Amino acid sequence: MESSGPAGPFAPPNFGAGVALVDSGSNLITGPPQIVRAIYRHLKTMNLIPSFRLDLTRGTYQIPCGEKGRFEFTLNGELYAIRWEDFEVRSGGTCYGALIAGG
Repeated sequence: MESSGPAGPFAPPNFGAGVALVDSGSNLITGPPQIVRAIYRHLKTMNLIPSFRLDLTRGTYQIPCGEKGRFEFTLNGELYAIRWEDFEVRSGGTCYGALIAGG
């Protein structure tokens, strides 16, 4: 998985074979915790999100609500662009990123 943005392309560290679960019946993407963490850190470094906070019990990352813009990533050679409004999952007044850490 690679992502790109204002700071250029990013490939998370190689943690061995990684698998991300993309379920078309869900608004969430689940990936290995260390890779998901690296992606959120990169998004913050690129100033695409000002902050994030991990909920260890659920593997979710709380992000600021209402961010604008988009980011791109590649899975198996296919480029995908995600707008923040599509990446943001709202629960009451709290927002979470659609990319979550799973075992």
